[in-house]
Amino acid sequence: MTGLVFDGLTPEQKALAVAILNENSCDCGCGMKIAVCRRDDPKCPRSPGLGKSVIDLVKQGKTRDEIVKAVLTPPSKFVAFAMTPGTSPSVGPKNAKVTIYYYTDYQ
Repeated sequence: MTGLVFDGLTPEQKALAVAILNENSCDCGCGMKIAVCRRDDPKCPRSPGLGKSVIDLVKQGKTRDEIVKAVLTPPSKFVAFAMTPGTSPSVGPKNAKVTIYYYTDYQ
């Protein structure tokens, strides 16, 4: 899996990490399992972090259920987009105390 490092894991820990990555879906919207997304979509913004988190928790001795709950269940299941103020049409003063982003995707 591109970009994921399994160094320092016992064979049992590596098998657990690989199983979790093969069984759970990436939340980038691709519809693939995390392991497949890492293999087939090297530009995915989400699967590297999910994979690293799974591996780190396996190294810490966490159980499958603890890992899935911590990394792969809401509220962590979201798609994040980098959005910076000032790059799109806006309304209101630039120094407002509150900024509200409104994003619509027509794809």
